[in-house]
This record gives sequence, C-alpha cells and structure tokens, in this order.
Amino acid sequence: MTDLLMEGLNTLQQNLHLWTEEDNYYRGKHERPFAPEGVNKEYQALQEMAVAPWLRLVGKAPVQRLRVDGFRTDSTADVDMDVWKRHWKANRLDARQRVVYIDAVKHGRGVVSVMRNVQQRDQSKILIESPRDVFVAYDDVDVFTPVWAIKTWTTVEGKTDTSSGMTVNHAVVYTRSEWARYRQANAGAWEHRTGGRNPLGRVPFVEFRPEQDSLGRPMSMLRPLFPMQRAIDTMRFDLLLAAQFSAYRQRAVTGFDPVLRDENGEILWAKNTDGSLKINPANGQPIPLLVDLGRPGVDRMQIFPGGDTKIWDLAESNLNNYVSTIKMLVQQMAAIAQVPPQYLLGDMANLSGDALDSAESTLGSLADDMKREFGSSWEDVISLADRSVGGDGLSLASEVIWGDAVAKSFGVVVDGVQKLISTGFPREAAWEMIPGSTQVKVQSWVKMADAEIAEGNPYANALGITAKAESNAGAE
Repeated sequence: MTDLLMEGLNTLQQNLHLWTEEDNYYRGKHERPFAPEGVNKEYQALQEMAVAPWLRLVGKAPVQRLRVDGFRTDSTADVDMDVWKRHWKANRLDARQRVVYIDAVKHGRGVVSVMRNVQQRDQSKILIESPRDVFVAYDDVDVFTPVWAIKTWTTVEGKTDTSSGMTVNHAVVYTRSEWARYRQANAGAWEHRTGGRNPLGRVPFVEFRPEQDSLGRPMSMLRPLFPMQRAIDTMRFDLLLAAQFSAYRQRAVTGFDPVLRDENGEILWAKNTDGSLKINPANGQPIPLLVDLGRPGVDRMQIFPGGDTKIWDLAESNLNNYVSTIKMLVQQMAAIAQVPPQYLLGDMANLSGDALDSAESTLGSLADDMKREFGSSWEDVISLADRSVGGDGLSLASEVIWGDAVAKSFGVVVDGVQKLISTGFPREAAWEMIPGSTQVKVQSWVKMADAEIAEGNPYANALGITAKAESNAGAE
C-alpha cells in the first residue's frame, strides 16, 4: 500500500499545474494580454478590463441542462423512491450534483465518493470530491475499471491565539479489498496510521468523464478553447487601447518650438529660489522654460507663434474593425464548444420556436451525450450506495431519469400530454414530460388525481384520467 501511496501522491503533484491552469481559466484569472514591461497603471488597468471569462459561460451552458430527477430500477416503484430518499435526497445531491458536472467540464473528470454512513446505517454517505485531491488508477487491460485510488487533504492542528499550529497532510489509499490511512506532519515522512478491509468490495470513487478515448484518457472540455480565449482577450485589449487613445479625432502641431528664448536666441532656464538651475531628475539635464499653451478645448482658441507652425487633424480609429473581429472569434469559440452563438452574443431576436430549436440543436446533442456518460456514472454511484447499506448493488438504478431543462411552450406540452393520455398512453409516464416534473411530484399528482376520481371530479376528463377511472369501475 505504501508503493501505491507514493505513486498516487506523485501523480497528483504532476497534475496539479494542469488543474490550477484549468481552474484559473474558468475563473477568469488566467494570464493577461501581452504588454511591454514597465507600462504604467493605466495600461495595467486596461489589461485587467480586457479579460472576459467566456469559458465560464461556455462551461455552464450544457451543465444547466443536466438535472437528475430520479432513478428507474428493474424492481418496484417503491424501490425507486427508496433510492431517491435514502441515497439521493439524504446527501442533498439535488443541488450538489452540478458541482461534479462543472468539475467534469473544467478538468475532464468529476469525482464522487461513496462511504458507509456511521451515524445513519440505512443511508449512504455520498460526497463530491475535488479532482485535485483524488486520483483513481484503472486496470491495465480494462481501462474503464478502477483498481485503486488515493484521496488527500490537509489540516492544521494545535492552532491557538499564540501559535499558528502544525500543518498535517492526510492520505487514504483504497483498493477493492482494503484501505490504509497515512499521516504526514510538517513535511516529514508519511506514517501509516490505520487500515482495514474495504466493506464495499470496490474502489469507492466514481469518475464523471464527459470525454475520454479508448485508452481511458480524460480531456478537459475547456482546454482546447484556451488559445481562443487568449485571442479574444488580446483583441479586447487592443480595442480598449484604441478607445482610450485614438477613438476620437485629435489635433497635432508641427513646426512649433515651445521653448522660451531671450532676445539673443538663448534658451531661458527654470531656476530655483536660490538662483540655481532646476535639474530634471529623469535625465539630469536643466529644465527649460516653456510657452504656456493653455487648456485645449472646443470652446477655446489656441495661437502658436512662428511662421513654420502648422496645425492638422489625426483621424479617429475605426473601432468597428475590432468589434467585428471579436465577434468572429466568439462565434468560432461557440462553434467549437457546441454552444449556440446567441448564448454568447445575444444578437438573435424575433425568431420562431422552430428557429430557436434549430439554433440550440447542437447544444442539445452535447447535453444528451453528457447525460449518457454521466448517467452510467450515477448508476455506479447508486450501486455503491446500496453496497454501503448492506445490499449487493446489482439491481438498483438501471436507468437515470433526467429532467427536461429545455425551454418549451407550456401550452404545447400540456396539449401533447393530454392527447397522449387520450390514446391510452400511461398517464404517469405522460406527466413526467411536463416541465419541472420530478418523481415525487408525479407520484403526488397520481395520488391527488385518484382521490379526485373517487370524489367524482367533474373535470376528470380534462385531466385525462376518465378512462382509467372507468376501467377500474368495470374491474370491480
């Protein structure tokens, strides 16, 4: 186990710079557009303003369409609700599930751990782990089957008002049959603390990989977009520079010498109160006296002496060239990321529903692909959760029910649901198609509908449940 510990720690350390780079790009803290060394604060402020974290929006677009609403098993409906309550709701995964999706998009792998719940034996303990701190090793032959894993974390022990405490690193190594915990204090040697048999019989970590190859190598969905993000930042920086210094027409003066001279043509120098010459600290040279040019403005006239003086205009820069280039780069990023361009540019208006569906078809395909991949991972999580409470984990969660997060016309959906039920389609399956429905809501609707049928609800036909009520009466 010690060999696995050192291998896992080395791998995590080697991958740390990749994790940090991906996290910085997602948060908009990546490198700024190039500027020469020694630029002033004005240039530095423009560098900061030039950064637009497009990758954050690109990453969140498909994640917002991923929402698990329940699990369908090959057992009874009661088992579905049992899984939902004891494993999903008990671990607050309704809200926390998006964390693992974001990690998967950013880093190519999100991680979920499953442990026994020592405080509630009939419930599992499911945690969202950081891919920065967890490494999962896979079989050499079957590259999709985990064989061991390591998890690390850091604590500070002995911290008081007068002492900063001691930094302690912790690590746990898991195989399919056993586990071992290690401790390292103040960057010293790793010490074995405790260990035992792995009660799950499997590595207790499940990875969520939106994209991987036949060698089992995951890939960040955002990393291929890093060069595009830098190109957009650079063009925005150039745009801000142009807007700051050449967005408006300016006047230039040539052939004019502003230095004051005496009647003999000698330069007049600025002096201190004691009569000594004032010295420019930048170059060590005396400072000449200059003509007061006043303050330029549209309501003021400026007069420049000298027969060779000429005043002419400098035309303003055409900022539309920068704007069109930035727009082109953003559109290319949207195409590569399979995100509708209107999500990034917001320039689509007055489109029909069919046109919007067509514009979002690529994003829908991406979300469906992620659902298939992540659905398999959630099935593994629920299987491990069943093992953690004493089950065999073989028959649970054979299918994940994903919520429909696509914007649709509610009236069209209701009309379609009612027509389905009128043809004999199961009402419970039809109600699952209503936007925002969940397993809990649908079962609650079924109970309320049955109660209203028993009470002779005059609107039963509008609910699409009259046929069921009549069939039940005939059976009796």
